Amino acid sequence: MKNIKSVNSQIFRDIVAVSKQKELEFNNGQDGAIILSLLVMFFTPFLLLNEVRQFLQIDYSFAAMASIAVVSLILTVILYKVFKISQKFADKETLLNSLLSMYVPNNKAEFERFKVETRNEPTHFFELINEWISTEKLTYAK
Repeated sequence: MKNIKSVNSQIFRDIVAVSKQKELEFNNGQDGAIILSLLVMFFTPFLLLNEVRQFLQIDYSFAAMASIAVVSLILTVILYKVFKISQKFADKETLLNSLLSMYVPNNKAEFERFKVETRNEPTHFFELINEWISTEKLTYAK
């Protein structure tokens, strides 16, 4: 039981941390992480294939480098889809919804009120979650 509470409190800490960040900054950080992942997924096979080219003593030519680039690009697309990179680096609202679905609230009545309000006014999601967080924090202060 204690382990469940610690996992739940960690999820709540994650919710608080994500909600504190500005949406644009958070989403830009996620975009940067996707770009960095794509670069790593492209250049790793590119450099490995280039080493294989050198080992096999294939001349440095446009055709050789273009084929290495194409193979690397195909591998990048496959890895992107297999690892579902776009889902791993979701935008702020998607991540908060995911965290909220895993969280078991201490104040269930307040959480239900929060869910009803977000259904009625989805455009005020970030304001509503900040209000809910402030009331939920009171349950952890006890």
